Amino acid sequence: MRDYPGSSNDYSKVYSEKWIQNVILQNKGKFGLSLFSSIFRSLVLLLPTLLVKQIINRSIPQGNIPILILLSCVNVSIYFVTTTLIILDLHLEKYILDAFGTLRRDMYRFFLEKPLREFAAIRSGDTISKIVDETEGLANFFYFGFGSLIWINTTVFAGMAIMAAQNLLLAALTIALMILRIVLIRKINKKQEVIGQKINETNSRVNQTVKEQMSNILFIKATASEEKELNRVQEALSEKYRIQRNAFHGKVLNKAVFGGFELLINVLFYLYGGLLIANGKMLPGTLVAFVAAYDWIVPALDGYIDLHIDFRRKKSSIVRVFGVFADAVTAGDSVADVSGGWKTAPGGVENATLSEFASCKPQGMVPADASIAVEHLSYRYGTKMVLNDVSLQIKSGEFLGICGKSGSGKSTLANLMAGLLDGYDGEVFVGGENIRKVPHDWMTKNLIYLGQDGYLMNLSIRDNILFYSQSHTDEDLEKVLRLVKLEEWIKKLPEGLDTVVGERANAVSGGERQRILLARALLRNPKIFIFDESTSALDVNTEKEIMDNIRKFYPDATRIFITHRKNCLELFDRVVFIENGEIFSINNRL
Repeated sequence: MRDYPGSSNDYSKVYSEKWIQNVILQNKGKFGLSLFSSIFRSLVLLLPTLLVKQIINRSIPQGNIPILILLSCVNVSIYFVTTTLIILDLHLEKYILDAFGTLRRDMYRFFLEKPLREFAAIRSGDTISKIVDETEGLANFFYFGFGSLIWINTTVFAGMAIMAAQNLLLAALTIALMILRIVLIRKINKKQEVIGQKINETNSRVNQTVKEQMSNILFIKATASEEKELNRVQEALSEKYRIQRNAFHGKVLNKAVFGGFELLINVLFYLYGGLLIANGKMLPGTLVAFVAAYDWIVPALDGYIDLHIDFRRKKSSIVRVFGVFADAVTAGDSVADVSGGWKTAPGGVENATLSEFASCKPQGMVPADASIAVEHLSYRYGTKMVLNDVSLQIKSGEFLGICGKSGSGKSTLANLMAGLLDGYDGEVFVGGENIRKVPHDWMTKNLIYLGQDGYLMNLSIRDNILFYSQSHTDEDLEKVLRLVKLEEWIKKLPEGLDTVVGERANAVSGGERQRILLARALLRNPKIFIFDESTSALDVNTEKEIMDNIRKFYPDATRIFITHRKNCLELFDRVVFIENGEIFSINNRL
């Protein structure tokens, strides 16, 4: 395995820097043009400071009206030029938003392709916060912040040069006070990074709390826990607002320091500058140009303070967002070294784009058939042994039942055969190939795992059964509806197949939900079915009819039913009985 020193924060920095470099290189034309436009716009905005000097020192005293009109027109035209350049910048920098959209997609794909056991440690609210809120915040920061940063730097340095050209000593004193102000503000802003991290954490906590409550609303109502849950949300929100108040106080302190130094600098201008004019060492227009240049620097520095505060806060988001990918390496899941062989991104992990890193998938041999074999398979949840040295051979096309009490280990065995769990002892083979080496695409197309609580979207029954597939005909749909005993029920619905199942499928019963899920699985017609208690909400007779239909109409597929019921056991070619994580007995054609 490739050895990477440091913590996940170090990896986050590496990935974030590499990602930014890739975005710039892939859009170097737009980046260069945007850079030039921002610099040119900043310089154009400073032009009036020099024009006003000419107007006051020469045009007005000399009574040169044509030059006065010309300089005034130039001043007016600057507004239209800079506005056009701002619009151009925002258009050119659209690639930043596109890049963050791709990043968000890659993050989501990365989470979807994690092994099932890793989801036990994932907080969904925290994940949503990273994918939605924090990436959006970073996108806006970079989209608007890039042009602002160029404008700030160009305005400050060009403005200082203009000030120095008017009076070097006055410029030096002014710049010294400005530097002192920046040093003090940077010290104050160090706390903002910690505050930004706490804001992200509390937002995540609020999201997680609300999501848990929405998912368990029936339990909350059944136990009359509404008040307690409301208090839990209120506690999280109170903490969030307390931290936000601290952030606001820090910002006010920054403004106060800025304002105090602003007062000192203005006293310097009008006291020292006035003395210079009174002694004939400076013309009034020169002082006006000096002050005008400084007045452009002030909002630039003010913008720098806001940008610096925002960046301090966003640093924690950068660590959290890019840490999603870095954690895979720190956990030992090197792209090049995961067991079974991985498709390595071009140039290796350290040179991979995040899209390449997120899309690295196992590659290996295609199974010869639909047989499944487990050899000396053991699995633990923590310290609890769930499966203990299980070996089982399942022939291609076999109709197998796995029976056992709740907690006997049969669902864990089903998850392992479906490739949904890792970290086990022993081996699992599909079609003679180690399941770790079977291509991901082959597994998704040829193996269907269906548990008792499948996923239905808040769409119509038709869309839920088709599930993004447009290759099936109405005849295919009618066939699976008959097989799962849904045809008559759907005919009675006013909207038929266009009936919407509702959020979390609350518009259909548990049995109807399971049969919709069964229809979806059968429609895909894979080589291997694994049904894990997927008919548990059905009555005995309906369950038996559906099982018999699957036995008759899918004879070439390997069909595995996990159940604790014994009313349908005579349908199976074999029945495997599991007890306490071990195979208790195997009966042929009961």
